[in-house]
Amino acid sequence: MLKEISYSILFLLFAGNLISQNAIGNNIILEDGYERVVNIGLTAKIPDNELVPIINDKKEVIKNINTTIDPPKINDVRQNPQQIIDLELIPNNPIKQLETTYDKRFDLSGITLFNDRVYVIADKEWDNHIYRLDTGATSFKVISVRELCIDYATDFEGIDRCDGKFYLIDESRNNVYMGEMISCDLVQIPVAWEKLNIDRSTWGNKGLEGLAYDCEKKLLYLGKEREPRRIFLINLTNNEISEPFADIINSDEVGYDIGDMKYENGNLYILERGRGLVTRIDTKTKQFFSVSYQQIVLKNKQRLYNNSSYKFGMAEALMLTEDQIWIGLDNNGDEVSDYGKSIGLKPGNKPVIFIFKRPQGF
Repeated sequence: MLKEISYSILFLLFAGNLISQNAIGNNIILEDGYERVVNIGLTAKIPDNELVPIINDKKEVIKNINTTIDPPKINDVRQNPQQIIDLELIPNNPIKQLETTYDKRFDLSGITLFNDRVYVIADKEWDNHIYRLDTGATSFKVISVRELCIDYATDFEGIDRCDGKFYLIDESRNNVYMGEMISCDLVQIPVAWEKLNIDRSTWGNKGLEGLAYDCEKKLLYLGKEREPRRIFLINLTNNEISEPFADIINSDEVGYDIGDMKYENGNLYILERGRGLVTRIDTKTKQFFSVSYQQIVLKNKQRLYNNSSYKFGMAEALMLTEDQIWIGLDNNGDEVSDYGKSIGLKPGNKPVIFIFKRPQGF
């Protein structure tokens, strides 16, 4: 009996060593500091409802073998690199530059899908409009469909919709608004910031940047951009405010920011533009999983536009469909770089939307 136990222990130690060596040997730590698994020869058991970033030689998802892996928390990523998969562009016309009908600059800052039509907003003071995208061409044409009645210079940064209404955030005053397409009027949504002792006047250009709405439960998620980034939850039925992810999301490090957000089926999706990620957070368990688009927007420190500050991302618009992820960039009027031209962007300073395949289960 004692001998059998000894052999079992030796076998486990040997197997564990093989797993450790194999895992390390097949992981690649890229410049962005994250770990990607390629051609890995082992498998791991992960809950069936979780997307599995472990891929074999045939690039098929592997599930349900022996070792249980607990999903890491967001604030553990720096100590234990998360396994992240790269998004792939759709095969046909995945790069869409935006064409406008007026001379002023259009700085894309938010996007949403409503009744099979795509609507966008921009963040400059002259852009107090909601625009529709004409998506029938290789480039997207921006068409104004609703001017908004507001009497100050706006900085619209996020848009979502529910039951025929749309919701907007304005970073210039860090206010939240609700409106309808049939009217230019906006109704300011009251937020009890004082319950969290928050003084929005100190935020400056680091204020509200992302908005997502849980239409069924009437829950509004607001994302503060950076330094530190924060996510607030507003219950519109009783005006209660909370920070449900304060223990895992708040960070004032460079690159840890929020560019946009969307809610879908119990999950909150965050556009982390500084790290080139779209991160899904389960709003109940707080488990998370990320996919990366960094390999497109920042390749060998080359950016799509002539902007030397590659530590700060440009992505500000996130939209999800059943099988696609749309990510829009605000290039702040910068010209397309040589690298941008090499992947298909036209010369000039038009913003761009990339359309990626949505991984199964994400």
